[in-house]
Amino acid sequence: MRQHISLKKTDKASASSGGNERRKKNKRAARRMLETVFISPDESMAKPALYVGLVLRTLLMYIGILGISAFICGAAGLTQAADWRSNAVTAGTIALISLIPAAACGIAAAVGKFGAAVPLVYVGAYFGICAASFGDPISFTYQSAVRVYNFALYHVASKGYYSLGNYMVQDGYDYANAAYDANDPQRFFGVFLLCSVVGLILFATVQKRVRLVPLALFCTAVIAPILTYNLPYGNAGTAFLIVFICGAIAMWIYDRRYDIRREKRLEKKTARRKMLREKKAARRAAAAFQSQTAKKADSVYRAALLAGVSRNKADAARRAVYAEGKRVEKQQKAAADKEKNAKRLAKKAERKAAKAQSDNIKALRKSGRKAEADAAKAALKRACGERSAQSKAEKKALKKEMRAKKRSAAKKQRKVCFAGGYAGAGTALCAFLAVWIPLSAVSANFRRIPAIDSRVTAARAYVTAYLRGDDIDLNELYAYGIDDLAPRELTFDPLEYKDTRNIFRIDAGTTDPVYLRSWIGSDFDLDEGRWTGADYDTVLEFRSRFGKEFTPDEIGTAFYKYVYPSSAELDNFEPREFYKYGFSEQRVNVWRVSGSSRLLFIPSRMNTDYMLLGYGKETDAPYKYSIYFDGIYSSRFYKYGSGYSTVSYVQSMSRKNAAANADMSQQYYMRCRDFILENADKAETDDADALSAMTSAFDASLAADGIEYMGTSLCDRFFNYMSADERAEVLASFETESEYRDYVYESYTNKSGSAAIEKAAADIAAGFSADCGTFEKAIAVANYFNESYKYTKEPDKSLYDGSKPVIEAFLEDVKEGYCTHFATAACEILREYGIPTRFAEGYAASEFESTESTGTSGRAYVNAENAHSWVEAYIDGMGWVTVEVTPGEHSDAMYRASDATMDAPPAEDENGDGTGSTTPSTTPAVPIPGASSATVDTDGVQENFHEELMWFLRIIAVVAAVALAGFLIYLVLRRIYKKAADATSRKFSLIDSVGNAETYEKSDFDRHGAVRKINDWTSEILALIGAAPETGELTEEYAERISRDFGGFSDVDAKEAILLLQKEEFGHGLSSDEAAICARYTADLISGAYRYLPPLKRLWARYIRHIL
Repeated sequence: MRQHISLKKTDKASASSGGNERRKKNKRAARRMLETVFISPDESMAKPALYVGLVLRTLLMYIGILGISAFICGAAGLTQAADWRSNAVTAGTIALISLIPAAACGIAAAVGKFGAAVPLVYVGAYFGICAASFGDPISFTYQSAVRVYNFALYHVASKGYYSLGNYMVQDGYDYANAAYDANDPQRFFGVFLLCSVVGLILFATVQKRVRLVPLALFCTAVIAPILTYNLPYGNAGTAFLIVFICGAIAMWIYDRRYDIRREKRLEKKTARRKMLREKKAARRAAAAFQSQTAKKADSVYRAALLAGVSRNKADAARRAVYAEGKRVEKQQKAAADKEKNAKRLAKKAERKAAKAQSDNIKALRKSGRKAEADAAKAALKRACGERSAQSKAEKKALKKEMRAKKRSAAKKQRKVCFAGGYAGAGTALCAFLAVWIPLSAVSANFRRIPAIDSRVTAARAYVTAYLRGDDIDLNELYAYGIDDLAPRELTFDPLEYKDTRNIFRIDAGTTDPVYLRSWIGSDFDLDEGRWTGADYDTVLEFRSRFGKEFTPDEIGTAFYKYVYPSSAELDNFEPREFYKYGFSEQRVNVWRVSGSSRLLFIPSRMNTDYMLLGYGKETDAPYKYSIYFDGIYSSRFYKYGSGYSTVSYVQSMSRKNAAANADMSQQYYMRCRDFILENADKAETDDADALSAMTSAFDASLAADGIEYMGTSLCDRFFNYMSADERAEVLASFETESEYRDYVYESYTNKSGSAAIEKAAADIAAGFSADCGTFEKAIAVANYFNESYKYTKEPDKSLYDGSKPVIEAFLEDVKEGYCTHFATAACEILREYGIPTRFAEGYAASEFESTESTGTSGRAYVNAENAHSWVEAYIDGMGWVTVEVTPGEHSDAMYRASDATMDAPPAEDENGDGTGSTTPSTTPAVPIPGASSATVDTDGVQENFHEELMWFLRIIAVVAAVALAGFLIYLVLRRIYKKAADATSRKFSLIDSVGNAETYEKSDFDRHGAVRKINDWTSEILALIGAAPETGELTEEYAERISRDFGGFSDVDAKEAILLLQKEEFGHGLSSDEAAICARYTADLISGAYRYLPPLKRLWARYIRHIL
């Protein structure tokens, strides 16, 4: 009862709402009938105003010709470092030259249909001037074009893109020493040709009507190569080009909105819409007919059952209705096909009649009735002539009409073209103020953005190198940005290992410790306590100086090959032991068990005659890799489940006097080097006795100085046994080592200036002997730390108050730490002695287990606890050597039983090559230097750049997916809304038709079908609001219940409307007044139910089920 009272109170509002709905519907229909009318501004312009617009359009053309030509000439080097006095093609010259084609374009547009003569006059004038001044105009034009073309290629090639120099046309001109003089008119006329070609292209794409796609392709073809090769010069050309592009886009928008093609596009669009509406209406009519047939069949079936007819007869009656519907459909289709084929049949009949007349004439001739045949032929010709004359007249009138339309369209298009100049000029002026003023105020490069500078620089370097024709390994692109190359900081934070999974498996020929280097630090900041590696500029400088294929391991390879000749004779990759001299040559297999990194972990002192090999193979590595910088290697292919092998000179100072012998070998090599370089020109002499005597004297001097060596001396081999190619190889290795040594002393000898480091260096140096070599100095530093300092993973931070740098606190106060502290201190101490050193980082594999199953002498697994830092010192001629200074197990593994650290050395072989080898004991867990619990990477070196890149790509993918999903959702919702709106519109249109007596009484209006649809809608709405008929409920009872409970939905009596609808359902139809009552009640019921339902159910009913 409460609900009934509430609805009664809203009777008036419900009626008002229903009226509003109908008014809104009528307004929407009226808006659909309206058509937007565009009035072009040129229609109200006077003739002088239109010609002012033409001038403005021509001015924009001039800006375009000037901007593009200046942009190209600047990139080609024709306007660089030039002035008026040197008669160069300056920007002012280009500005004057550009006036000529721009003026020609304006005149051609102004004269209309006579504009085709302007290019002829233009070309004729040019050839006339060339003929009068230089003789053969064609030859001079070709030479001018070639001159500018070659200048451009030579300028680009001089920037480093050398491969482009191969495309220059040989014309006998010295471009390397060419001066900008007045006797070179070909360059001037070449620029004139360039401006003319640009003007011709812009005239075709801009002057009469902006053709955006060809213009965009042309501008892209000009701008893209210049920007790709990083060749822009000056801001003037760029500014004018931007101004022109802005103005051209504005004119394109104006032209597209007001030109005559818009009317044609609208006509095509209207015709297409009409065709689609007709097809849609036909489909709707067919669907409506089928639906009406189905309802009629159901009605007949129910009426038959109510009349007491058997079910079989009722089914027969229903099938008869369906059969009648199909028959009607076939008749309608046949009528449509007949109408469609009427013209075709008429033409076919005409052809048939003409053929019959022709056959009749032939038959008359065959029968000898020639006179009758001639008369029939003459009559046929007269008939055809009359039709032909009529056809010609029609064609003539049609052609005349088409010419008139064409002239009118051309006139209209000219007006639009002229008026568009105002839009282009206004936009160009705004762009000029926005672009030219800032660019004219900028004389230097823009500031860099630190966050993206390295990435952009790396990408540019990669593209530049590719364009220069270099053989680029894609891996370098990753190496430029990996964060594994970030600085390493020195702290006293304790080291923690959250994961000790194996990272590498190492198989080696001996059980000597193997150092896997991945990163090097060159400069140490004392105050910050930070090691930094090479920045991008340093990498470029290094590669420019030595080449991208150079690695410092070449220095060591040459040293060992020439000092220890038998080391070059590695049979079947079996290890060769040279422990007397502190190393063994062996094969090292590295297999990544887990994780991945862009940096490769390479065993120190790799033999570059082999470089990287396939894992356990004698062939080259299957995957690409790059020598990034000074011994750092990178690759994106060696992830977990892959491996590689090297032949390395593994260092082990485990024999008595190994350090002294290694120093002696270095002295021997340098003495041989100096002697060879001093007497290299004598190697070409044919006097073998003189060469033998010279080398014998040198060998005697070595023996006198106590310098021992293996086999025949290098000097003796060089002068008496080597071929010319072998001698050239030796000299080249000397030259490479000398140049690289200069670089090393420039880059790896910077001192920190710390008083604590200087004091420690002085204390250690007090025990040096007079002839102490580099190896012996390094061992002295290791002994110093072994005796006075303690290795620990958890330094006592309470001893560090932060008042001094970390390394000074380590040396003076804390006196305990891990490998990072020891390696840093040793690097700086050795630099105090003038020894170049660098901070190396990677893994140390020392816990080898002998095994025969691997084909090697030992196998070790490396995990995060084996991460390590050590020192690499450069020894002249020998290259980089490993200096282990971390006390405890690391030093013991390198120097065990050495005379530098032990009092009881083992015996050595008579021939000087140690053969014994003991398995090193367990080393302490030492992670990557500078790593803490927050920085230890259990998968090897972290892939921060890769992760950032992947995150960036993920973000882009998510944004794209969200945008795509949003767009798809928008399309779906738009489709749903449109379908619902169409359904509602059709529904109210039918209700209005039923409620309109004039429409309802029309003979072609399907009254029964329309009222039945209204009845169905009413039943659906009542069921939706929970007022469906109950089982066994009579029609009058149901109508009274609806009137009682939901009478407030409409001012029409619900009981009367429902009874009328039922009357139509089972009766013979309603009058127009009765139908209007039903229509009004249904319309009000739709509005009332929409307000009555909850929001979600309301949306479901309107937009999904299309009930409301």
